[in-house]
Amino acid sequence: MDLPGADLLPERLELPVGRARGTPFQPLPIAPRPDTTSPGTQLPSRTRLVGNRYRIMHAIGAGATADVYKAVHLYLGKTFALKAVHRGRFDDPDREETFLREARVLSQLAHPNIIQVTDFGTDKVFGAYLVAEYLRGETLEARMDRTRRLSVAFSLHLSLQLAEALRYMHDQQLIHCDVKPQNLFLCDPPRGVRQRPSAKLIDFGLSHSIAHGTGRSTLGVGGTPLYAAPEQLAGRPPHPSMDIYGVGVLLYEMITGTPPYSGSLRELLHLKASSEPPPPSSRMDKPLDERVEALIVRAMNADPARRHAHMAEVVFELRTVMDMLDIPHASSRLGYARTKGRGRRHHSSRMDLPYPAFKLGLDGRIIAASCEFLRLVDVERHQMQTHTLGSSRLGNVAPTIDDEVRRAIGDGTDLQWTLSYRADDDSTASFLLWIVPALDRNRSLKYFAGVIVPLPSP
Repeated sequence: MDLPGADLLPERLELPVGRARGTPFQPLPIAPRPDTTSPGTQLPSRTRLVGNRYRIMHAIGAGATADVYKAVHLYLGKTFALKAVHRGRFDDPDREETFLREARVLSQLAHPNIIQVTDFGTDKVFGAYLVAEYLRGETLEARMDRTRRLSVAFSLHLSLQLAEALRYMHDQQLIHCDVKPQNLFLCDPPRGVRQRPSAKLIDFGLSHSIAHGTGRSTLGVGGTPLYAAPEQLAGRPPHPSMDIYGVGVLLYEMITGTPPYSGSLRELLHLKASSEPPPPSSRMDKPLDERVEALIVRAMNADPARRHAHMAEVVFELRTVMDMLDIPHASSRLGYARTKGRGRRHHSSRMDLPYPAFKLGLDGRIIAASCEFLRLVDVERHQMQTHTLGSSRLGNVAPTIDDEVRRAIGDGTDLQWTLSYRADDDSTASFLLWIVPALDRNRSLKYFAGVIVPLPSP
């Protein structure tokens, strides 16, 4: 069966996958500062050479646990950020060993939205140290101190990158537990390139302990009260849902300009555990898209079981919302399992999800769609809500698709079809049509989210 416009299907799947804070500890931004030593930071007088290969230029950050310096590698001539824990500052004799063990774990992380740790070791004067890439730009905190709030599009852009980074960490059995504006760095684009800043996680709470020997890492819970989940403040063991809560709080603050809660630690614990946050739209001077608000409220639910189940689900929903709002996002590649027929969906344990394309209402009509989907099925955006899948071009390939959709809606189950068609060069191509039920907080069916995934040739 010929599918007009079949050439629109991609050959492969490329997925675009001044405020009071009261923080008890100021993190160490790995960022350029003026060429002066930070107040209160004393460089050792005997040497400015660390590890026999890094020459200290000047201090760029100081905190309660360590200092950060701009350093140049003697042999490479390349600039790095060097973070050092000075000996004699802590009573804990195991501090350096813990620092180095954590540095070893972080040096194994490789993700475009996580700062790259390139080296670590010990120095007679500076003590334990790690070396990371040197970033140019500013922290999210510094940006918001200047602008107060960010646009919804830019906030979603940054939140998606943050969620991608945390999803990667969770896959490595690491939990961040300290998501906040000071720990997200907005990197300037290369000179001459016009694009939005990219986001990188720059601080991983190195004071947290990491257990070894089991193949899984467990981080101690600390965090910053304004951004920490209620169960984290209550001292419960670390869990990925705590990072999901942090993403929700950060997105809330970026859009509204203020954190959802304020007060003492005791007040924050009570508010977060016993009440819902004020709706983000109530703190804005213009309407907020209901899908953005629903995402934030769900991520910030006081009950971890009612948040997103995985960070991959947060990524999926962020991408979906951005597609529905026609907000472009960077592409990444996500895997999927090839499936056939109608029944339960199958995917990897890492929750790799395919590209979101459309939503169906409970009457089977298209209620929202990405531009790519509308081009594929040849439906104008202003007319899409008058169409079902069967009344679009897809009906040429699957004449009974509307009947199958109605059965899926009645059963509350997902639907998977593998459809084949002849392309313009007379070759046969296939794609997977997949719709999944979406539930509200009360577990009632709201709509179906749909995707179209090109399948590899047999």
